Amino acid sequence: MKMMTLLSLIASFALAQENSGDGFIGKTQGSTSDYESNYKLRQDRKVGAGVGIGGALGGMGGLIELNIEDENATLVGFGMGSGYQTMSLAWKKSFEGEYFTPYTTAGYSRWWDSGSKSQANRSSLLKNFLSDSEKQKSKFGLDLVTGSVGMQYNQLSGELAGSSFYIELGGLLSFKKTQLIPTGSVGAFYYF
Repeated sequence: MKMMTLLSLIASFALAQENSGDGFIGKTQGSTSDYESNYKLRQDRKVGAGVGIGGALGGMGGLIELNIEDENATLVGFGMGSGYQTMSLAWKKSFEGEYFTPYTTAGYSRWWDSGSKSQANRSSLLKNFLSDSEKQKSKFGLDLVTGSVGMQYNQLSGELAGSSFYIELGGLLSFKKTQLIPTGSVGAFYYF
């Protein structure tokens, strides 16, 4: 319920910015924005808000991307899954491109129980990381190293300039068990 409220607020903010007409740097005289590359978009629009499914966020979550430079950004995310909640922090390196942009990430993710004893055993990822006693009690806290490679589609022109979609493949490495689990993620961003 909290996640749906957060996503609704992000979507409302994006629509308000789009309709205001003066919330974007890089506007042309008409009602559209045009950028030569993803780096130009990232120079003008320093903040991205998005949603993701899978990966370091677990089941699903919300993300904020802060574009520090053309190619470097910080990602902060909060998510949830069946019987757990997550928080992640990562560094993102984008490579220059036009509509399609490759990127890599490296970071840290913390997964912890949400207090539901029956739900935590339903997650296939948690079954690999948790001990038998943690599964029984449903009390846990996991520290994970994360990494991924991905491809992002960026809309560089028109009314939807600033929107993007991504797909990535990565891994989660547990500090406790030194076990690497492959994972993947899909999602969308809108850059302000």
